[in-house]
Amino acid sequence: MTRHFWATVALLNVSSLASASLARPQPVAFPNELRLVVKSLPTATAPVPPPAQAELSGETEVFLNGLRADYKNIPPTAAVARVVLAADGKTIVRIEFTTSK
Repeated sequence: MTRHFWATVALLNVSSLASASLARPQPVAFPNELRLVVKSLPTATAPVPPPAQAELSGETEVFLNGLRADYKNIPPTAAVARVVLAADGKTIVRIEFTTSK
């Protein structure tokens, strides 16, 4: 009885997979609003201005892998994970580095 049950379950699973793989995908109909949005996209892009130069100050907090460190002890292979800027947008208040292990 148990073999018969599991054979039926397996047959139903295989048949549903086979019918799903044989079914042809239906074409997707896009709404007219989407076509208007795509057509109204600009063809030329404006140049991106360069970012402002940020400066380290004496009060800048430097972290390496979550631990406080000196900026001079940061290895050259470290990646910047997070930068917090002051209200003026030029002074770095906190900078976090990570290294791969």
